[in-house]
Amino acid sequence: MKRIFLILFLVFLGLKNFAQDAIPTGSEWYYEIVSGGKVSYQYLSCQGDTTVNDEDVKIIIKSNTLYNKEALSTEIEYIYEEDSIVYWYNKKLGDFTVLYDFTAKANDGWRINVLDTAVNMKVDFVNYLDYMGVMRKVIHARDRADNYNGLIVYGIGHLKSFFPEELLDNDYRVNGLRCYWLNGELLYKHGLSDCETFYDLEENESAEFLIYPNPARDAVFLKLPQNNRNSLDPMSVEIFNMMGVLVRRHENCEGYIDVSDLTAGTYFFKVGNKGKVLIINR
Repeated sequence: MKRIFLILFLVFLGLKNFAQDAIPTGSEWYYEIVSGGKVSYQYLSCQGDTTVNDEDVKIIIKSNTLYNKEALSTEIEYIYEEDSIVYWYNKKLGDFTVLYDFTAKANDGWRINVLDTAVNMKVDFVNYLDYMGVMRKVIHARDRADNYNGLIVYGIGHLKSFFPEELLDNDYRVNGLRCYWLNGELLYKHGLSDCETFYDLEENESAEFLIYPNPARDAVFLKLPQNNRNSLDPMSVEIFNMMGVLVRRHENCEGYIDVSDLTAGTYFFKVGNKGKVLIINR
Protein backbone atom coordinates (compact mmCIF):
# COMPACT_ATOMS: atom_id res chain seq x y z
CA MET A 1 0.00 0.00 0.00
CA LYS A 2 2.81 2.41 0.90
CA ARG A 3 4.58 1.62 -2.37
CA ILE A 4 1.41 2.35 -4.38
CA PHE A 5 0.96 5.64 -2.53
CA LEU A 6 4.56 6.64 -3.27
CA ILE A 7 4.14 5.88 -6.98
CA LEU A 8 0.94 7.94 -7.14
CA PHE A 9 2.69 10.74 -5.25
CA LEU A 10 5.55 10.80 -7.75
CA VAL A 11 3.15 10.81 -10.68
CA PHE A 12 1.18 13.65 -9.10
CA LEU A 13 4.28 15.83 -8.73
CA GLY A 14 5.48 14.98 -12.23
CA LEU A 15 8.68 13.16 -13.07
CA LYS A 16 10.15 16.34 -14.56
CA ASN A 17 10.33 17.73 -11.01
CA PHE A 18 12.70 14.98 -9.88
CA ALA A 19 16.45 14.84 -10.40
CA GLN A 20 16.90 12.66 -13.47
CA ASP A 21 20.63 11.94 -13.32
CA ALA A 22 22.68 10.91 -10.30
CA ILE A 23 25.76 12.81 -11.49
CA PRO A 24 24.87 15.24 -14.32
CA THR A 25 27.41 16.23 -16.95
CA GLY A 26 28.38 19.84 -16.31
CA SER A 27 28.64 19.35 -12.54
CA GLU A 28 31.41 21.09 -10.59
CA TRP A 29 32.27 20.51 -6.93
CA TYR A 30 34.51 22.32 -4.44
CA TYR A 31 35.38 20.24 -1.38
CA GLU A 32 37.36 21.53 1.59
CA ILE A 33 40.61 19.65 2.25
CA VAL A 34 42.91 19.80 5.28
CA SER A 35 46.63 19.04 5.12
CA GLY A 36 49.22 19.84 7.79
CA GLY A 37 46.91 22.23 9.63
CA LYS A 38 46.23 24.19 6.45
CA VAL A 39 42.84 24.31 4.75
CA SER A 40 42.42 24.60 0.98
CA TYR A 41 40.16 22.96 -1.60
CA GLN A 42 39.60 20.08 -4.00
CA TYR A 43 37.94 20.84 -7.33
CA LEU A 44 36.06 18.21 -9.34
CA SER A 45 34.47 18.62 -12.74
CA CYS A 46 32.32 16.20 -14.74
CA GLN A 47 33.63 17.09 -18.18
CA GLY A 48 32.67 14.48 -20.73
CA ASP A 49 32.20 10.86 -21.76
CA THR A 50 34.40 7.96 -22.78
CA THR A 51 34.39 4.15 -22.69
CA VAL A 52 36.12 2.00 -20.06
CA ASN A 53 35.75 -1.80 -19.94
CA ASP A 54 32.92 -1.57 -22.48
CA GLU A 55 30.97 0.81 -20.21
CA ASP A 56 29.95 4.31 -21.28
CA VAL A 57 31.36 6.40 -18.45
CA LYS A 58 31.63 10.02 -17.37
CA ILE A 59 35.03 11.60 -16.82
CA ILE A 60 35.64 13.30 -13.47
CA ILE A 61 38.69 15.58 -13.32
CA LYS A 62 39.90 15.87 -9.71
CA SER A 63 42.40 18.60 -8.74
CA ASN A 64 43.79 19.32 -5.27
CA THR A 65 45.12 22.84 -4.64
CA LEU A 66 47.20 22.95 -1.46
CA TYR A 67 47.76 25.88 0.89
CA ASN A 68 50.82 27.32 -0.92
CA LYS A 69 48.72 27.41 -4.13
CA GLU A 70 51.66 25.88 -5.99
CA ALA A 71 51.21 22.19 -5.17
CA LEU A 72 48.51 21.08 -7.61
CA SER A 73 47.75 17.41 -8.23
CA THR A 74 45.30 16.22 -10.87
CA GLU A 75 43.72 12.80 -11.35
CA ILE A 76 41.10 11.37 -13.67
CA GLU A 77 38.26 9.22 -12.31
CA TYR A 78 35.52 7.36 -14.17
CA ILE A 79 31.92 6.76 -13.10
CA TYR A 80 28.67 5.62 -14.64
CA GLU A 81 25.09 5.12 -13.49
CA GLU A 82 22.86 2.13 -14.09
CA ASP A 83 19.45 1.55 -12.48
CA SER A 84 20.09 4.30 -9.86
CA ILE A 85 23.44 2.80 -8.83
CA VAL A 86 26.64 4.81 -9.40
CA TYR A 87 29.75 2.78 -10.24
CA TRP A 88 33.35 3.95 -9.81
CA TYR A 89 36.37 2.58 -11.67
CA ASN A 90 38.94 1.00 -9.32
CA LYS A 91 42.22 1.56 -11.16
CA LYS A 92 44.16 -0.91 -9.05
CA LEU A 93 41.71 -3.77 -9.67
CA GLY A 94 40.91 -2.67 -13.21
CA ASP A 95 37.18 -3.02 -12.65
CA PHE A 96 34.15 -1.06 -11.46
CA THR A 97 32.78 -1.02 -7.93
CA VAL A 98 29.57 0.40 -6.46
CA LEU A 99 30.10 3.93 -5.16
CA TYR A 100 26.52 5.03 -4.34
CA ASP A 101 23.44 2.81 -4.28
CA PHE A 102 20.33 4.98 -4.50
CA THR A 103 18.09 1.90 -4.50
CA ALA A 104 19.12 1.15 -0.90
CA LYS A 105 16.66 1.50 1.97
CA ALA A 106 17.27 1.99 5.70
CA ASN A 107 19.47 -0.83 7.09
CA ASP A 108 20.48 -1.92 3.57
CA GLY A 109 24.07 -1.67 2.48
CA TRP A 110 26.59 -2.04 -0.30
CA ARG A 111 30.28 -2.81 -0.73
CA ILE A 112 32.90 -0.41 -2.12
CA ASN A 113 36.20 -1.83 -3.33
CA VAL A 114 38.79 0.82 -2.48
CA LEU A 115 42.21 -0.08 -3.95
CA ASP A 116 42.63 -3.69 -2.82
CA THR A 117 40.41 -3.48 0.29
CA ALA A 118 36.64 -3.62 0.73
CA VAL A 119 34.42 -1.22 2.68
CA ASN A 120 30.90 -2.20 3.72
CA MET A 121 28.44 0.68 3.79
CA LYS A 122 25.23 0.70 5.83
CA VAL A 123 22.25 3.03 5.34
CA ASP A 124 20.98 4.86 8.44
CA PHE A 125 17.98 6.54 6.81
CA VAL A 126 16.53 7.58 3.45
CA ASN A 127 14.51 10.70 2.72
CA TYR A 128 13.37 12.99 -0.12
CA LEU A 129 14.24 16.67 -0.16
CA ASP A 130 12.64 19.40 -2.24
CA TYR A 131 15.41 21.82 -3.17
CA MET A 132 14.79 24.69 -5.60
CA GLY A 133 11.76 22.89 -7.00
CA VAL A 134 13.61 19.60 -7.61
CA MET A 135 12.94 16.50 -5.49
CA ARG A 136 16.15 14.68 -4.60
CA LYS A 137 16.61 11.37 -2.85
CA VAL A 138 18.92 11.63 0.16
CA ILE A 139 20.72 8.72 1.81
CA HIS A 140 22.67 8.85 5.06
CA ALA A 141 25.22 6.02 5.06
CA ARG A 142 28.45 5.08 6.81
CA ASP A 143 31.11 2.42 6.83
CA ARG A 144 31.83 0.33 9.92
CA ALA A 145 34.82 2.47 10.97
CA ASP A 146 32.77 5.66 10.42
CA ASN A 147 35.37 7.08 8.04
CA TYR A 148 33.20 7.54 4.96
CA ASN A 149 29.94 8.81 6.38
CA GLY A 150 27.30 11.44 5.76
CA LEU A 151 24.61 12.45 3.29
CA ILE A 152 24.58 11.31 -0.33
CA VAL A 153 22.24 13.38 -2.51
CA TYR A 154 20.89 12.15 -5.84
CA GLY A 155 21.91 14.65 -8.49
CA ILE A 156 24.86 15.99 -6.46
CA GLY A 157 26.81 13.21 -4.73
CA HIS A 158 28.38 12.81 -1.28
CA LEU A 159 28.29 15.95 0.88
CA LYS A 160 31.43 14.96 2.81
CA SER A 161 33.73 13.55 0.13
CA PHE A 162 32.76 12.57 -3.40
CA PHE A 163 35.12 9.58 -3.33
CA PRO A 164 36.17 7.69 -0.17
CA GLU A 165 39.38 9.72 0.15
CA GLU A 166 39.77 8.86 3.86
CA LEU A 167 40.37 5.26 2.82
CA LEU A 168 42.98 6.08 0.20
CA ASP A 169 46.67 6.70 0.87
CA ASN A 170 46.48 10.51 0.88
CA ASP A 171 48.32 13.19 2.85
CA TYR A 172 45.13 15.25 3.14
CA ARG A 173 41.64 14.91 4.59
CA VAL A 174 38.47 15.90 2.75
CA ASN A 175 36.28 17.93 5.08
CA GLY A 176 32.96 18.47 3.29
CA LEU A 177 31.36 20.00 0.21
CA ARG A 178 31.72 23.77 -0.04
CA CYS A 179 29.99 24.51 -3.34
CA TYR A 180 28.17 22.68 -6.13
CA TRP A 181 27.62 24.15 -9.59
CA LEU A 182 25.62 22.72 -12.48
CA ASN A 183 26.14 24.21 -15.94
CA GLY A 184 27.42 27.43 -14.40
CA GLU A 185 24.61 27.80 -11.83
CA LEU A 186 25.43 27.66 -8.13
CA LEU A 187 22.98 25.19 -6.54
CA TYR A 188 24.62 24.54 -3.16
CA LYS A 189 26.88 26.55 -0.87
CA HIS A 190 28.01 25.61 2.63
CA GLY A 191 28.58 28.64 4.84
CA LEU A 192 29.74 32.11 3.83
CA SER A 193 33.30 31.40 2.66
CA ASP A 194 34.24 31.49 -1.01
CA CYS A 195 34.54 28.16 -2.80
CA GLU A 196 38.32 28.63 -3.12
CA THR A 197 39.05 29.88 0.43
CA PHE A 198 42.45 29.15 2.06
CA TYR A 199 43.19 29.50 5.77
CA ASP A 200 45.38 28.28 8.61
CA LEU A 201 43.58 26.29 11.33
CA GLU A 202 45.80 27.69 14.09
CA GLU A 203 45.10 31.28 13.04
CA ASN A 204 41.35 30.64 13.17
CA GLU A 205 41.35 28.68 16.45
CA SER A 206 40.70 31.69 18.70
CA ALA A 207 37.56 32.59 16.75
CA GLU A 208 35.94 29.16 17.04
CA PHE A 209 32.78 28.55 19.04
CA LEU A 210 31.76 25.30 20.70
CA ILE A 211 28.52 23.33 20.32
CA TYR A 212 28.01 20.21 22.40
CA PRO A 213 27.06 17.44 22.52
CA ASN A 214 27.71 16.68 18.87
CA PRO A 215 26.12 14.39 17.74
CA ALA A 216 23.10 15.72 19.62
CA ARG A 217 19.62 14.39 20.38
CA ASP A 218 17.17 17.02 21.66
CA ALA A 219 19.33 20.01 22.63
CA VAL A 220 22.77 21.56 22.19
CA PHE A 221 24.75 24.09 24.20
CA LEU A 222 26.50 27.03 22.54
CA LYS A 223 29.68 28.40 24.11
CA LEU A 224 31.54 31.41 22.67
CA PRO A 225 35.32 31.92 23.05
CA GLN A 226 36.17 34.30 25.89
CA ASN A 227 39.10 35.87 24.02
CA ASN A 228 37.23 36.75 20.85
CA ARG A 229 33.56 37.10 21.68
CA ASN A 230 33.00 40.24 19.60
CA SER A 231 33.67 38.42 16.32
CA LEU A 232 30.93 35.93 17.19
CA ASP A 233 28.39 38.17 18.90
CA PRO A 234 25.34 35.86 18.76
CA MET A 235 22.79 38.35 17.47
CA SER A 236 21.54 35.34 15.54
CA VAL A 237 22.17 31.61 15.47
CA GLU A 238 21.12 29.95 12.22
CA ILE A 239 20.75 26.25 11.43
CA PHE A 240 20.71 25.11 7.81
CA ASN A 241 20.07 21.67 6.37
CA MET A 242 22.75 20.26 4.10
CA MET A 243 21.08 21.67 1.00
CA GLY A 244 21.60 25.18 2.37
CA VAL A 245 17.98 25.80 3.41
CA LEU A 246 17.50 27.75 6.67
CA VAL A 247 15.46 25.59 9.07
CA ARG A 248 15.90 27.42 12.41
CA ARG A 249 16.93 30.88 13.62
CA HIS A 250 17.51 32.04 17.22
CA GLU A 251 18.10 35.63 18.35
CA ASN A 252 20.56 36.68 21.07
CA CYS A 253 21.23 33.10 22.05
CA GLU A 254 24.06 31.56 24.04
CA GLY A 255 23.72 28.41 26.12
CA TYR A 256 20.83 25.96 25.73
CA ILE A 257 19.25 25.57 22.27
CA ASP A 258 16.34 23.19 21.72
CA VAL A 259 16.64 21.11 18.51
CA SER A 260 14.04 18.46 19.39
CA ASP A 261 11.84 19.45 16.45
CA LEU A 262 14.56 18.79 13.86
CA THR A 263 14.65 15.43 12.13
CA ALA A 264 17.72 13.22 12.44
CA GLY A 265 20.41 14.20 9.98
CA THR A 266 23.32 16.54 9.29
CA TYR A 267 23.01 20.32 9.62
CA PHE A 268 25.16 23.45 9.34
CA PHE A 269 25.18 25.53 12.56
CA LYS A 270 26.19 29.17 11.96
CA VAL A 271 27.06 31.92 14.44
CA GLY A 272 28.08 35.22 12.89
CA ASN A 273 30.30 34.34 9.94
CA LYS A 274 31.53 31.05 11.45
CA GLY A 275 29.96 27.65 11.08
CA LYS A 276 30.19 24.03 12.18
CA VAL A 277 28.58 20.77 11.14
CA LEU A 278 25.96 19.52 13.63
CA ILE A 279 24.72 15.93 13.56
CA ILE A 280 21.40 15.00 15.17
CA ASN A 281 20.89 11.32 15.99
CA ARG A 282 17.78 9.71 17.47
